[in-house]
Amino acid sequence: MNRKEYNHQYYLKNKERIKANVKKYKEEHPEETRERNRLWIKKYRAEHKRVLTEEEKRKNRERYEKWRKKNGERYKEWRRKDYQENKEKYRERQRKYIESHKAHVNAKQRMWRTLNPEKVRENGRAWDKKTGSASNKVHHAIKKGLIEKEPCQICGRLPSYAHHCDYNKPLDVMWLCRKCHTEWHRKNKPIYYREDV
Repeated sequence: MNRKEYNHQYYLKNKERIKANVKKYKEEHPEETRERNRLWIKKYRAEHKRVLTEEEKRKNRERYEKWRKKNGERYKEWRRKDYQENKEKYRERQRKYIESHKAHVNAKQRMWRTLNPEKVRENGRAWDKKTGSASNKVHHAIKKGLIEKEPCQICGRLPSYAHHCDYNKPLDVMWLCRKCHTEWHRKNKPIYYREDV
């Protein structure tokens, strides 16, 4: 019996104990496990750089679908938990993707709006209800000369946009560029419009 056969026999005899030890190790060393998996995938992809045939793609899809049916809920739960623990990492990855694929993202958004006009109208009405049409009021105030546009109050860049910290005060605005505006909303929450105020 060679070494490979011996290892296989040993694994079959002690399968449950080995699985329990591996699971325990992964729970105790999540970062190390994740990094090891990432490096293994990277190495595997580098060694197996080739175009898959249609048959292989089909088999992979079937295998993936089978796995999803069996482990779908567990996977979703893990993704939710991982997102909650690493929100910043996910958001940074999303920002990088949007910046490097602007044309593609914009085209997809335009297509979605074209295919879902009713949802677009609903979202617009919901947003107006949430903000009390504050943006429209600012737009008309600028036209009448009651408010003047200013550079970004944080970094001084142009163009800047009217930002509301409190939507119950539609003409009380901060001027922020797109980047600073996004950053503000990541760290703070505005006060939304209430009819009773």
